[in-house]
Amino acid sequence: RTLLAYGIGDAGTGMAAALVGFYLFVFYTAVAGLPAWLAGTVLMVVRIWDVISDQVIGWLGDHTQHRLGPRIPWMLGCAVPLGLAMALMWWVPPFADPWRFCWFVLVASLFQATYSGVNLPYAALATELTNSTPLRTRLNTARFTGSVLASLIGMVAGAMLTHHGASGYWRLGCFAGAVLITG
Repeated sequence: RTLLAYGIGDAGTGMAAALVGFYLFVFYTAVAGLPAWLAGTVLMVVRIWDVISDQVIGWLGDHTQHRLGPRIPWMLGCAVPLGLAMALMWWVPPFADPWRFCWFVLVASLFQATYSGVNLPYAALATELTNSTPLRTRLNTARFTGSVLASLIGMVAGAMLTHHGASGYWRLGCFAGAVLITG
């Protein structure tokens, strides 16, 4: 039961990572109308932010003192903002550049920080569930299996929705955001 639950727990972030990796640049250029160089700049700025936020969130998570332990509060506190950011990342705002560019940087940065706030503590959780190396290996096998299966589901959902243009991407973002919030 623990293996199944731990495997399912990484489904939302696995799906989100796959959707961002496969569809976000196409969304920025083909649907939101950003020039390719500007869409690439959004992704670069967010990656730089990710390097910083991962370190900060990792440190904060290791130093969190809470009755639920150091990991659970981060996962619970970041889940809803992560789901909302996932949905908003696929919304085309009604304003022109440079504000549209700023919107995408802001929302994608929020997504990346809250993704780290959920995923980094979740990855560290296996070490706190057991001292057994074989069981940790099985837990992480279940985690990665759940993540890969959810990624495939996300890719199928993306293929079914993205050909509907902006409304399809918005529905994809809302679907993935709901999975992140409830997962």
